[in-house]
Amino acid sequence: MMPRPCRKRMISEAPPVTFFKPSGVPLLNLRVVRLTLDEWEALRLADAEKLYQEEAARRMDISRPTFSRLIESARGKVAGALTSGAALEIEGGPVTRASKQCRKKQACATRRIREQAVNSRRWTMSKRIAITAQSEDLATQIDPRFGRAAGFLVYDMETGESSFLSNEQNLNAVQGAGVQAARHIVNEQVDALITGNIGPKAFRFLDAADVKVYLAENVSIQEALALYKKGELSLQGDANVAGHW
Repeated sequence: MMPRPCRKRMISEAPPVTFFKPSGVPLLNLRVVRLTLDEWEALRLADAEKLYQEEAARRMDISRPTFSRLIESARGKVAGALTSGAALEIEGGPVTRASKQCRKKQACATRRIREQAVNSRRWTMSKRIAITAQSEDLATQIDPRFGRAAGFLVYDMETGESSFLSNEQNLNAVQGAGVQAARHIVNEQVDALITGNIGPKAFRFLDAADVKVYLAENVSIQEALALYKKGELSLQGDANVAGHW
């Protein structure tokens, strides 16, 4: 059976510089990390233009899961090159260049979609919400951490019933606490999360699972729920801390 050909990814522009290396180190002594053009485009859209993944995927004419894999791979390569002192080369990949007219249409459509998406998603009431909690008492303050929160209070918006999920297994985790916590609440079929802080890996995991993330601080669980019901919590488009939360 012939493998399915890889669909070409749309890029809006070529990178102005395609090779980076540590200063003062001969190239012969360096390992070269290769970043494909579609990975570079994913980085540009997500981290430079700050687009939501849905919008960025639309710009590249790919699915959101494909975009999530691209941006994860790109960030890993760049981080690896920077932390190991390797050279970074941008080349190759299954890409096609968008026309000038197409780029103009994409820019206009993105602005319109962003405004509509932010306004509509903010006021869409989720059915099941996870809230980082220190206990199951609604009067206690929300836990400002996510990956290392004491636990999660899962609240059903239709019935008003709640249950407490312990997060004890991640409290002292050296790494990966955010992703493990994200997987934990996704398994509970929640639609939204209210927390004090969220790191990049956990946010990407939740975003890929269509779990909306809202931030609240210095309020009780009960107050956070009230703010959410009034539509007064802002929908997050990305992580707000570097990690280890």
